[in-house]
Amino acid sequence: GNAIYFPSVIKVGNQFKMVYMNSPNNELHAFGIAYSSDEVNWNKSLNNPIFTEFSTNNNYSKIAYPHYFIEDSNEMIFYTGWFNSDLVINLIKKY
Repeated sequence: GNAIYFPSVIKVGNQFKMVYMNSPNNELHAFGIAYSSDEVNWNKSLNNPIFTEFSTNNNYSKIAYPHYFIEDSNEMIFYTGWFNSDLVINLIKKY
């Protein structure tokens, strides 16, 4: 779809990268990535979605609120999700 929720942007070299959540009304909660050289025109990755509820280690449900960051040249994404009845924070280490 065309919906982008809760975008988070980092700059790597001359390129901007955005991670975003799809519509919370979708059955499958997922994250996508888009790229830009000017922060105005964005191109969604052909590999979207890059992460879904089924990608989590513990079968988290309703993943949401991705936050992109760089630490020691490693791109990572924090996100929240439900595990049993607890809201938890987790980390994607390879982006």
